[in-house]
Amino acid sequence: MYLKRNHTKTDEEVRLAVEEIAKKLSDAWGISYHWDEDELKFKRTGISGFIRVNADSVEVDIQKSFFLPISESTIESKVNEYFDRYL
Repeated sequence: MYLKRNHTKTDEEVRLAVEEIAKKLSDAWGISYHWDEDELKFKRTGISGFIRVNADSVEVDIQKSFFLPISESTIESKVNEYFDRYL
């Protein structure tokens, strides 16, 4: 699953917002994460991906196992909710 959201924030503001989104995902689904330059990489059993911070956009790429009992629409809805709130 690939999602992209444009933003008008500074690099620091976007990184803080993405960090907050990652914390929420970690709390909700037990996802571990770390920064690798401009990408926040995350994973847990059945799901992995990254959030890439660009100068004017944020990209999210998520790979979900067929066996993970969370629907893609639920994941997409939650990510968009966090984008709306933090970006």
